[in-house]
Amino acid sequence: MEGKIMKREDLKVPAEKLRYVVDPQSLDFKDTTEVQPLRKFVGQKRAKDALRFALEMQAPGYDAFVSGPPHSGRKSLVHQQLERAAKKKKETIWI
Repeated sequence: MEGKIMKREDLKVPAEKLRYVVDPQSLDFKDTTEVQPLRKFVGQKRAKDALRFALEMQAPGYDAFVSGPPHSGRKSLVHQQLERAAKKKKETIWI
């Protein structure tokens, strides 16, 4: 059985198929001012646990390194965890 040889042109995808479009009528709100912000970090359990562990370290000289793609919620997660740790320790934690 002989296979078809693919050409570059066979793999082209039309530009309109490269983007997901949401019908605004399908949404339960008029604009984003009506949407409540998320309080949870979706898919970040391991990161949250690791950061919590780092913030609970009592020995001096430890740092936490946070990495990830842009706009993935890293900064918000760090700030949230720092605020919780500061309240728990009743002291200021510097960033």
